[in-house]
Amino acid sequence: MTLAVTAFMGLMFAIVPGAIFPGSLRFLSPLVCPEGTARAVVVRTVTHPAPGETNISGELICISAQGRPERPGFLRTAGTLFGLCALLSLVLCLPILLRSGSPGRDSGGGLRR
Repeated sequence: MTLAVTAFMGLMFAIVPGAIFPGSLRFLSPLVCPEGTARAVVVRTVTHPAPGETNISGELICISAQGRPERPGFLRTAGTLFGLCALLSLVLCLPILLRSGSPGRDSGGGLRR
């Protein structure tokens, strides 16, 4: 149960900020960009596939000291973000889960039926 809650919270914390604020991906650059990266930028793409619809996407691009762009890729970026958020969720939830007692036992120490 703890793992499921942590995974769900990590997924929500990983997806929502990146969807609302694509520029927040830039803070992952020290973790996902290769060594020697001079700077990292987030390229925002806005498309209008149909009237009244707007799609906004962001992509992290690492720029080397020589000016060459490198894309770390969705899986590497999303995986790093998910891992950090899941770890943060676990750290925040663990004290609450430990305080609530172990599952399958009532407060008297006997097994629940």
